[in-house]
Amino acid sequence: MDKERWKNIIFSIDSSAFIVALLIGILFINDYISIRICIYLFEKGLTIFSILFSAALAIMVFIIASSDSKFAKFMESKSSSFSKLLLNLKITIGSLFISLLISMVFLIILKYKEELDIIYVTKFYLIIYLMFVSYSIVALIQAIFDVFNFARYRVMFSNNEKLNVVNK
Repeated sequence: MDKERWKNIIFSIDSSAFIVALLIGILFINDYISIRICIYLFEKGLTIFSILFSAALAIMVFIIASSDSKFAKFMESKSSSFSKLLLNLKITIGSLFISLLISMVFLIILKYKEELDIIYVTKFYLIIYLMFVSYSIVALIQAIFDVFNFARYRVMFSNNEKLNVVNK
């Protein structure tokens, strides 16, 4: 990857949300948190991440299914939009999958600690959770905007095709 691409990734809004969640967690969350609160949040997180992961996969399927080679070439001619769209969706799906895995692993760890009668855990669990929640939600919102752009390009492409048919 070139320098400009790394700069765009680091200063993107989803990466910024990740960093802001980290800072908020470090600065404002108590050092120790009730294990019940963490377990509750991770249980809800599993549900939320499962739904968001499914939604992101549905978006990917929609885009791939409604694209043909002519349309992909048309989008690529407009500032590599199709490649960027697929890359953004790949990153979004990957982040949601990692968030889902982290939620499952941490939930298992916390349930085990609860069985050992541990009442409080360090804020580490909650900070990691907040970072991935914020990143994933912002990335999914960006993916939704990408779908709107995709639809806009699809309309432009359809209008272009109609003009080509009429002019023949």
